[in-house]
Amino acid sequence: MFNKKNSKPPLAYFQLSFNMTAMHNWVINKCTINPESEWDNSDVKKEYLITMLPQDPFLFYHNEVNDFSPAIGGFEYIEDKKIGSIEWKWDDRYFIVLITDEIIPIFFAPLDEIFFLLKNKKPNSENLLKDMDGMVVDTGYGGNYCTEIYKNIIFTSGIAFSNSLVKLSVIYADATNLVKY
Repeated sequence: MFNKKNSKPPLAYFQLSFNMTAMHNWVINKCTINPESEWDNSDVKKEYLITMLPQDPFLFYHNEVNDFSPAIGGFEYIEDKKIGSIEWKWDDRYFIVLITDEIIPIFFAPLDEIFFLLKNKKPNSENLLKDMDGMVVDTGYGGNYCTEIYKNIIFTSGIAFSNSLVKLSVIYADATNLVKY
């Protein structure tokens, strides 16, 4: 992906969020997972921040466990016995989240969109204002539960994907970014 001489991936942040309330209900009912951008404020959520450092090959800092890794993937055992454990990773085409006790994929985000952002330092968008409002897109995966995902652009430096169970936001850091105090 970053094959030019002296070309490295940018500093980027991946925020991965799980709607634990909706996930618990989904495991019981196992219905189609809706592409959604908003979650109920009363839902219990779990969030992970993963920082992609400007290294080639990739190097990730998993903030929650204070650990560096060459892989973005991770897993956690959840106290909810219905869910068991959650695993996230990327493969050749997708950033994937699985409920691992039954190995059920519940989230797919296309890596080509994420890599476009990281390589070009801007989202793949012909109409930035329209894409900031968001849209439902086909995941390209013929799974039983997760066939569509909600996608929206985060200003000029990020992209977000979400459904009723999982959200993934990817933002690249730039020297022109401002810190609010």
